[in-house]
Amino acid sequence: MELDEVIKIIKSFKSKHIIFTWWEPTLYQKEIEAIIEELDDDYTYELETNWSKQLSDYLEIAIDQVNISPKLKNSWNNAYKIYIPVNDKVDLKFVAWNLQDLVEIKEIIDDIKDNNVIDWIYIMPLWTDEKSQVNKAVLDYCIKNWYNYCMRSHIILFGDKKGV
Repeated sequence: MELDEVIKIIKSFKSKHIIFTWWEPTLYQKEIEAIIEELDDDYTYELETNWSKQLSDYLEIAIDQVNISPKLKNSWNNAYKIYIPVNDKVDLKFVAWNLQDLVEIKEIIDDIKDNNVIDWIYIMPLWTDEKSQVNKAVLDYCIKNWYNYCMRSHIILFGDKKGV
């Protein structure tokens, strides 16, 4: 789509809050900047990212809320540095599969916790069926460490289907 088409679609909605997500939006920073530049000051912006790429100075200021979902070793991704933005509203969201994941999550949090911008920490179970979204080990870990337990609602609603 051309930029003017995207802007027209955005403006057709009542909401003034835009969430940039899907795949890895930090790979499309120039496109995100162009969208923001075309919209007026009434909009707020949120970014859902694995944060493997640092944001431009422009986006660090323009984005109101950043949600970082670091990929763990179980995701079969290569290790990468997690960039914590200057932005003062940052949430961390992890998907945990087992005790080893919880240990890795703790290491990541310990490594960046001195950065005062972290607002909330969410941990959700990896499993891919509705019943498995209540995982006692992950829940107990969250309670013990004062993290937020979060079920993956798309799994509850749609299962593990792709393209729904």
